[in-house]
Amino acid sequence: MISDDETDHQVSYWPSVSDLFMTLFITAIALVGVVLFVFLVNPGKDVFAGRIIELREVLGLPPLPPQMARDDPSAVDETIRRAIEQIKAFGQLREDVDALTKLRLEVVRLTDEVAALQGKLARLRGEKGRNDKPPIITVASDVLFPSGGVTVSETASDSLRVGAFNEIATEILERNANDQQLVDTLEIIGHTDGVPMKGARGNLDTGLPAVLAGTVAIDGLKPGSNNDLGLLRALAIKRAWQQFVLSRPERERTLLEAVALRTYSAGQTVPFDPDGPVDDERSRRIELRLTKLGVDPLTTPAQPSSAPSSPQ
Repeated sequence: MISDDETDHQVSYWPSVSDLFMTLFITAIALVGVVLFVFLVNPGKDVFAGRIIELREVLGLPPLPPQMARDDPSAVDETIRRAIEQIKAFGQLREDVDALTKLRLEVVRLTDEVAALQGKLARLRGEKGRNDKPPIITVASDVLFPSGGVTVSETASDSLRVGAFNEIATEILERNANDQQLVDTLEIIGHTDGVPMKGARGNLDTGLPAVLAGTVAIDGLKPGSNNDLGLLRALAIKRAWQQFVLSRPERERTLLEAVALRTYSAGQTVPFDPDGPVDDERSRRIELRLTKLGVDPLTTPAQPSSAPSSPQ
């Protein structure tokens, strides 16, 4: 691939080469003129000898005494032969100049084409995410929460920071760089297995507003169903993500905070394997997915949706 510096270097020496060959061509024309002048004007012997001497000087041949230049046919023949050879050589040089000129134009065309391709490549890199889907990152619930629990442990939080959260943050920063916003929403979806929650009496209807307002800890809520459990775990991951964002450098934090957060519960409606057992541990999972919904994070309601979604 040709860099800008290389391109400048390639183009800069061409005028010098062209000037050199043009000088040689003009010299060839001068030789033709001298030969024509010597042999077509029919001067006297002394004048003829002087012109032969001048022509030999132009051709770089050894000088001749005036008497030899006037009376020695072999010296005159040698001079004429060398002049014809020089004229033919300069004619070939002219053809070479024409070929090099065409080559230079081709190099310029290819250089422009490479520059256009580089610009297209840069645009495609900047548009990453327009034609591809961000990855869906899945984390097993059992890794994040104790059995039946909705609070992210410190160990699980550290694991999220270096794993799933770091991967999501990298995707956001890459896709939303250079004043672009190719993703604007992070969806957090809680899934459960199909085992019913026995003897549970949920209090989400009365306690959820206080949790959303931040006045009550999330572990103060009790899920009454798998749908409740999926939603509470999604909310817990949301809180952990917000803490992660606050720990990032200011430039990154600004881009990450511009992404709206939405929490959903799929409950047991989307099992990992539809033909698997109801207690399949793979169904107990949290999914993190980036998308573009045209959402303004400043105007997005804080109240999360508990309606089941279809994330797969």
